[in-house]
Amino acid sequence: MLDFKKEIKNMAKEKMKSVAEEKPSQTEAKVRKEIKEVMNVFFNISELGVGIYNQGLANGKLSICELSEELLTLFLNLHGKRLGFCLVAEEKFVVFLDEEPSQLVVLGKKRQSFGTGENVLAKARQLIRITFEKSDGGYVFKDNTGSFLDPEEIVLHIIKWAVSE
Repeated sequence: MLDFKKEIKNMAKEKMKSVAEEKPSQTEAKVRKEIKEVMNVFFNISELGVGIYNQGLANGKLSICELSEELLTLFLNLHGKRLGFCLVAEEKFVVFLDEEPSQLVVLGKKRQSFGTGENVLAKARQLIRITFEKSDGGYVFKDNTGSFLDPEEIVLHIIKWAVSE
């Protein structure tokens, strides 16, 4: 048992060395901080929207969950440090993902039934791409045409899409 503990500790020490060598630059750290803040804005608004929607139902049919970096890497084949969360409705999924530089992409996927009782997922489609930049009062959000966006309005439309049939 002593060798087991010693080996595990040595693995941890080696990992700490490699992590220390891969320290991100200040610019990268600032960008990561901003992306995390923006993702939190959309997550918090979405979480509020999901709660309000589910209160109107006898039993909640819409859920929200954060996606870990490992999950994004493993299942979506997205490399690097990525952030995301998803909304899950009975018939549709919505995934919010960060994109470099200073962008979020929102993807939607619909379940389809082929008459066999099995639900098969359709191909994901991009619902919206959001560009953001830091301003005095927080962040400014724009769509791909450069028009200003309200995060609550975006989440409202995303939830409408997710719960529609």
